[in-house]
Amino acid sequence: MTLRRVVLPEAEDELTTAFVWYEAQRDGLGAEFFEAIEATMAQAVKDPLRWARVVRR
Repeated sequence: MTLRRVVLPEAEDELTTAFVWYEAQRDGLGAEFFEAIEATMAQAVKDPLRWARVVRR
């Protein structure tokens, strides 16, 4: 089974807002946040049974 990562536009907007907020707290913190999100998403694609399944209707 081939899985693909889907990030909704609303989620992208929230991630961008969070990135900007973290960067304002400390230079480089936004990048650390984004790297953590990317790593988590990669784990979800690699081992999907660890995560809840979302089905579009």
